[in-house]
Amino acid sequence: MGNSSSYGRWEPVDDYTWAISALYALPWIIYLTIEALARFKFNLLWITVVIAIPFNLMKCIVIISYGVLLLENEVKMANKILVWYYVFNIMVYLTQHMAMYQRKHSIKPERFYLDEIVAGTLAIITTIGQGFCVMFTDIKCWVVGSNMILISNIISLIYFDIYYCVYVALAYKHQSTIKERAKILLPCFWTIFNLTVYGIGVLTYSFGMGNFYTNAYWNLSCMILPLLAIQSNISTSVQSFVRTASVKPKSHSSRGKRLSVRRGRGTD
Repeated sequence: MGNSSSYGRWEPVDDYTWAISALYALPWIIYLTIEALARFKFNLLWITVVIAIPFNLMKCIVIISYGVLLLENEVKMANKILVWYYVFNIMVYLTQHMAMYQRKHSIKPERFYLDEIVAGTLAIITTIGQGFCVMFTDIKCWVVGSNMILISNIISLIYFDIYYCVYVALAYKHQSTIKERAKILLPCFWTIFNLTVYGIGVLTYSFGMGNFYTNAYWNLSCMILPLLAIQSNISTSVQSFVRTASVKPKSHSSRGKRLSVRRGRGTD
């Protein structure tokens, strides 16, 4: 990623893989924009999604511009526009965490405002990490900022993805088919995979063990992770499931009691 030419001969090429990753994300962003506008509903989740998409787009534009400026040997100008990358990145991850909060909270809200506490914690970690990079746009900021993003995404994965998916799989197993539940769980598996790739890239880079391949996949995963959060919220299968799940699942025992009462009434 940016400002990395001092780490090895392969590192200048890494900046270009970063720009290529942004180019790769652009068609997906356009698709998400069309889908979101076509199916928009006036609620907090959809408003969050509509806000998130332009920030992801601006993040991509800044990264692509950074790569173009490096090609033209405008290093000083390239480093100056990185400040905007960090600003947009704050909003990208804040809206990502908000979208994941909305998905989980709509199905299983917790007592004592636990959902809100976790979401607020993620917002603080993200803002501190990327805010550090806004103030210090040098190689050290990548280590601090990226590790803070990694920590916030791990917390989000455990609470807003894995916990959510386990709850869905257990609580709604009698109200949905395996195929329907698989569609809900699939984004979680993709998030785990991409976050693992992201983590490997961040940690190897932080300890000076990174290479071209770990950084290239890291560059790609940092573009994909926020888009996965949007996709996992606005897909038709997730939306239809959320509407179904808005009715609290009923246990077999309670249904059995009602059936026995009805049968008893029929025999009276």
